[in-house]
Amino acid sequence: MQIEKYYEPFPYIIIDDYYEKDELSLIWEELEFLTHPQKLRRATKESGGAQKDGKLLKYNYHRYLDNLYEDRNMSNILSVNRKLFDQDIFKTNESWFFQNVTNTINMDFTQVGYYENNDEYGLHHDHSVVTSLTWLYKEPKKFTGGDLYIGDSEIKIECVNNRTLVFPSMIKHKVNTIHMKEEHLNQRLGRYCISQFALTSIYKP
Repeated sequence: MQIEKYYEPFPYIIIDDYYEKDELSLIWEELEFLTHPQKLRRATKESGGAQKDGKLLKYNYHRYLDNLYEDRNMSNILSVNRKLFDQDIFKTNESWFFQNVTNTINMDFTQVGYYENNDEYGLHHDHSVVTSLTWLYKEPKKFTGGDLYIGDSEIKIECVNNRTLVFPSMIKHKVNTIHMKEEHLNQRLGRYCISQFALTSIYKP
């Protein structure tokens, strides 16, 4: 695990090689299971996909895992992804935000997203306190795009396999368009994103 901390123009953390080999095996086992039209839903206005002024911002497949599993231990992903809160990643950060935020978080929700050709996510902010995004894909990489642009200055965070970005949820961000060759479509070769939203309220998606 390699941790880089940034403080300007706002605090954020990039963690490369976030999950260990055995954790990745568990995660991929569940991602293979979930990547099916009846399990991951296409984002639409009717399904509650993010919108602005009536225009859909979110173009991907997604599902909140907390709504699928009554017992989080039944999910490989939910069994390993709380490691973010079990370590000193936040408290050793010099930013006042990360030093204090762990004292207020009392719940979190996890969403799995999957992007293929022409999928993207327009500029938005999340309805939580802390957002953690982990990107995964099968190597060799079969797509371009899928990078995240964060903040008003649109800082580019490259989509790197097993990279996690952690930042205040109030900061606006977007995902640029995925491009894939037709021969690689519908084979689970796109961009996966495990999104973790930490909250201090009774909000539930």
